[in-house]
Amino acid sequence: MKQIGLFSLTAIAFLGTPPAFGQCTITAPTAAAGASIIAPGALAVNPSGKLYIATGNCVLQFDPQTGMLTRVAGGATAGYSGDGGAASLAQFNAPGGLASDTAGNLFIADTGNHAVRKLTLDGNISTIAGTGLPGYSGDNGPAALAVFNGPQGLAADPFGTLYIADTNNNAVRKISASGVITTYAGNGTAGYTYDGFFSRQSELNAPVGLAVSSGNLYIGDSANNRVRLVTAARLITTLAGTGTAGYSGDDGDGGQDEDAELNAPTFLASDRLGINIFISDSANNCIRQVLPNTIITTIAGGTKGTMGKPAGIALDASGNLYLSDATNSRVLKLTAGSGLTTVVGK
Repeated sequence: MKQIGLFSLTAIAFLGTPPAFGQCTITAPTAAAGASIIAPGALAVNPSGKLYIATGNCVLQFDPQTGMLTRVAGGATAGYSGDGGAASLAQFNAPGGLASDTAGNLFIADTGNHAVRKLTLDGNISTIAGTGLPGYSGDNGPAALAVFNGPQGLAADPFGTLYIADTNNNAVRKISASGVITTYAGNGTAGYTYDGFFSRQSELNAPVGLAVSSGNLYIGDSANNRVRLVTAARLITTLAGTGTAGYSGDDGDGGQDEDAELNAPTFLASDRLGINIFISDSANNCIRQVLPNTIITTIAGGTKGTMGKPAGIALDASGNLYLSDATNSRVLKLTAGSGLTTVVGK
């Protein structure tokens, strides 16, 4: 496996089964403003600042410099084909996770096909992990022979490691730079135990979003209504959430992160140093931020204005946060001092 590096960190926001998106409607380059897209999901930003968007059975690319939207992978029809050829001619089945490396390669969690695929700079697609069949096997062997069950969120570190939220297996898998796969967190049983212990022994419940920075891995432990943190020493703790689904200022918004109530946290993003963690608090229709002093606050939606159900989130090099508003079929951009603007969709 070619070495990958950290640039943007995303995960997807759908639990257990592939997302029921509409068809991919973009067939030719078109202006992003006013474009018709349906329930955008996972997001990722590449080193040149281009934004990738998973929707339907395809992946779109938005260029902020030109304002144009282009389909780069997949199409309207669900399937599993195209490896070794042009990604634009390949078939996917509800891709639900995206991550870009520092070279500009794009990794795609092909959720409905139980696989992880790679889109290279020359536009070709290949499968780097998964056999296309659901299951849970392959640890300590080649990733290409491993078996997943509904993989979703992806995150890459600067040392060539790719992390995969193996959602239906209640685990997070790790592919090393040499292409060997192991289970990094979760023991395969849905639940919540062993907080403060070795991450491989812990229980997760439908993990979705992932982010990695400074040796730490953040997990959107969605069905547990928590965000978990795995340190470089492989110890797991809870970063935010009490485990009770909810949302109110009295329960932690503007207060300590461990006292906050979350409701199905899914996608995550982190700045490069892990100082600020962003959470797509999906069922609360808002985006939360955990600050360096472990204070949690709402930065979009919720008490900060109305928005639909957020899905993917991704941070660019300038600190702008992109948000998929799945309910309203648009992608928003949150800029400090400027608020939310629509960059893709109506």
